[in-house]
Parts: sequence; structure tokens; C-alpha cells
Amino acid sequence: MRIHKDFKIRRREFEITKKNDRKAELNEDFHGICGYCGKNFLATNCEAQIDHFRPKSRFPEYADKYSNLVLSCKVCNNKKNKDWPSADPEKTITDDAKKGYIDPASEEYDLHLERLEDGSIRGKTDVGNYMVERFGFNFRLIKECFQIWLLYEETEKIRLKMEKSENSIDKSYTVELLFQLNDLLKLIHMKKET
Repeated sequence: MRIHKDFKIRRREFEITKKNDRKAELNEDFHGICGYCGKNFLATNCEAQIDHFRPKSRFPEYADKYSNLVLSCKVCNNKKNKDWPSADPEKTITDDAKKGYIDPASEEYDLHLERLEDGSIRGKTDVGNYMVERFGFNFRLIKECFQIWLLYEETEKIRLKMEKSENSIDKSYTVELLFQLNDLLKLIHMKKET
């Protein structure tokens, strides 16, 4: 399974300016999910941030390029930080086939990482394994965040079905179930990932 489920991440083509950090556009282009771990920001209690894929401290010429920005959860952004293992003088190679990063907006991302049925993330290559280690995917609430996302989607389906239903028994059962799911989501949502 893909890290981003059925969502295809594609960035628009434009430059950023200091007046506009393009977070709204990134949120749309990344479908409201972390580019690295696939965490859904509507379903989890984690701040969305903007990561510079190529760290701006090492690659200042990429600082104002929208193509270098990734919508990231705070945890992934902090874990990656300024790390950049590639020593490519041309600054085009993002990994050395053992260590490095793959741009989550590229189709290549799926060649290196996959999501298992339980929601955990596994590396499929050496670079994928490096990313799993660097982002701490094995030690974070990755499975739980994915399961919250699935539960959030199911809750929305039930809510929409309830709005369309004319059966009062169906409606009362659905309302009760919806309240229980929402209470559970609130409890889980309060637990922040660190």
C-alpha cells in the first residue's frame, strides 16, 4: 500500500515570495497530509509545517523554490531537520543509493517506502530504510495515526449516510455510533505524537 493512500501529490509550478509562504497551496497539493509519513492533519493532533526538502541552510538557492517545499508534520520536519547525506556538487542527487531522501511528490517515493496493512511504514530499499530510521517511523505513532485516519474517514461516511437516511431507527443508531466514534477520535486526537 502507498504511504499517501490513493492521493497523488503534485506541486504547482511557481516561485514563492516572502509575503506568501504558500502553505495553503501546499496543503491542497499534498491533500492535507504529511508528505513524509502520510499523516492526515484533519484526523490527528499534529501541526502542519513547511519543510525545505533540500535544507535552505545548505542550499540557499532552493529556499524560494516551491518545488523544494514539502507539507510536513512537525515531527517529520524536526527529525529530518538539516540532514542531507548526499555530497553531490551539482545538488541534483538526493541520495547515494544507501542514504538520502526521496521527494514525496515524486513517483519514485513509492519505490522506496510502503505502508503495511497495520498502518506501519517499511523501507523497500536501502534509501527507504534510511528514511524509516531517520524519521523514526518504527518508534512513532505511525500505525495509530493511520488507523485514526481510517476511522475519521469511516465517521465521515456514517455522517453522510445519516444525513441521507429517512429511517428514524437507522438514524438514532447511526447518531449514537457517530457520537461514540467522535468521542473516541477526540481522546485519540488529544494524544500528540512526539
